[in-house]
Amino acid sequence: MIPHPRRFSKLADMHALRTLTAGPAVVMLGLAAALLPAPAAAASGDPTDDVVRDLSISIDLDEDGVMHVKETYDWDFGEREGLGFFRTLSTQMPSDEGPRVVDYEDFALTSPTGAPAAVADIEESRDALQLSLGAPEGSEDTRTGLQTYELSYTVHGAVNPSSWDWIVAGPDQDVSIERVTTEVTAPEEILDGACWQGTDSDLDDGRPCPAEIDGETMTATATTLEPGGWQGVEVTVPEGTFSAATPVYAEPTASERLADTIAPVSDRIGTRCCRPGGPRRPRGSPPSPESSCCGAAPAAMSTSPSSLPERSRSQGPLWGSRAWSRSPRPSPVMRCRTT
Repeated sequence: MIPHPRRFSKLADMHALRTLTAGPAVVMLGLAAALLPAPAAAASGDPTDDVVRDLSISIDLDEDGVMHVKETYDWDFGEREGLGFFRTLSTQMPSDEGPRVVDYEDFALTSPTGAPAAVADIEESRDALQLSLGAPEGSEDTRTGLQTYELSYTVHGAVNPSSWDWIVAGPDQDVSIERVTTEVTAPEEILDGACWQGTDSDLDDGRPCPAEIDGETMTATATTLEPGGWQGVEVTVPEGTFSAATPVYAEPTASERLADTIAPVSDRIGTRCCRPGGPRRPRGSPPSPESSCCGAAPAAMSTSPSSLPERSRSQGPLWGSRAWSRSPRPSPVMRCRTT
């Protein structure tokens, strides 16, 4: 059976990618992203009072490991005049081999209710794409009340032949989502699956949510996701289902290469106490009560790995201002746009 998602808390807002050498492939489907409401400048009211009444996510996985995604939002602006919303998608995901590159293409937006439905702008950073969806910035073509948006795109590089973990919705949106329904279709029979949801943006409070499996399809539902809430979905498929999926890894930045160069030197420097001739102590060891050679050790040096919180042990190197296990955390899941 798929394990309880409390492991998510060990990795803050993303998840360690497990490497399986045998057995069925476990795939954690997710769209770690920023999704936030966008108010018009002249509108009254707080855009964070917007509510997503329903979010339906359809993810079709093909044999090549390509994700075909469609997200349908029933977005309630209330009396506020809104332009649309932002959607930020992570372009890197953590792995033991370094950040995996995730590519997106074929973006399309429609609105069955007649709201402005343009992919108005795409901004790219090293680890994310931010889509500006709805009306262009500066437009007076705003909408109030309940509007429906349908966003579709394809994703390459996110499926691992043996395993993949990620989150479907959340955890940092600044609007409420009343209901999230995620339908996952795999090219082979789904052997096992699970849905988890929580309220803590640290992902440390996962509890089961309903999931039904019917052949190659699993449908999972989470309800009442307040700001900071999240949903995760896992499916298990036969080993080799995504054997054609080939991971691509990001090139390290200059600062990362420098850190890799300095680390062995600092390790050697830190193998002795401060006083020449003092007893050798491993770097990171707590000072012994009888030793006065180093005085009070810094917090980072005075804790052995076995005494660190579980999250710290498994999180790995941090190379972003707010890090996942090996990759910077994406923008909040829901955010406002302004003219």
